[in-house]
Amino acid sequence: MLKQVSVPSPTALSFDPSGKHLLSVSNGMLRIYRADDLVLEHEAPLPGGPNPNENGTIVVVPGQNAVVVYAGTATFWDPATAQQTAPPLPLQDEAANAKARPGHPGQIFVYGARTAALWDLRSRKAIETFHSDFYPGTPAIDPSGSFVAMVNGVVSGVVLLDLNENRMLPTMPASMNILHGIDGDYLFGESTLDFQVWHWPDHKLVTDVKLGDQSLTRAVADGKLILDTRPGPQPSVPLDGTAWMRHLCGLNDRDFTPAEKTRLPAGADQTRPCS
Repeated sequence: MLKQVSVPSPTALSFDPSGKHLLSVSNGMLRIYRADDLVLEHEAPLPGGPNPNENGTIVVVPGQNAVVVYAGTATFWDPATAQQTAPPLPLQDEAANAKARPGHPGQIFVYGARTAALWDLRSRKAIETFHSDFYPGTPAIDPSGSFVAMVNGVVSGVVLLDLNENRMLPTMPASMNILHGIDGDYLFGESTLDFQVWHWPDHKLVTDVKLGDQSLTRAVADGKLILDTRPGPQPSVPLDGTAWMRHLCGLNDRDFTPAEKTRLPAGADQTRPCS
């Protein structure tokens, strides 16, 4: 640990694009700390004022410095000065949160309980708005920014959105309340202690695993399933089959021992596994 300080309970945290500042949102206030030593440099009130039920989100957008979504309004900030770089932008949902759209600088995906929308920050307009009953929680967006998955809050299922075609796809009949991410054609999520992998284009459950813990800290990123995203060691599993086999062969690239051969099924190949 390099530095530890006491701060008002943050509901959103993020580094700015330069990595020199840490932004924090807490009960209607934006605070900006110097990343090197966590010295508080700036404070600024957010539109909407204090609200213990409002968390807010911080989205780092190239060319926009930092975008804070709080109380249904997006504000644009220069972390070095704590000055707003553009007028506040009212959004369509007062309970909105937001995520950057990967691969599409200047666009954010805004989501709330009844609506989700794709916004272009340069034009300050919503590209498309989707209406459904969304379960509270973070949506999964694939690395290309083309598809979004969100849990349906009324019926058991996952809502799929095509952001390239601006359309809602048929709801997938998956019983999950947490979505960890999308990797290619596969969606990762879980219901209580039930980890699931779905081939989302054709709505097929690939596998599910009963877990020993209920974790909100798993994630899918950079071709890996990260089992614990909290600070510290972050064990992960490669999602690429070739990479996974390469890892397994690194552990087991040897001949079977005589004892192991006795446990092989009748007629099984007895050559070394990775030959």
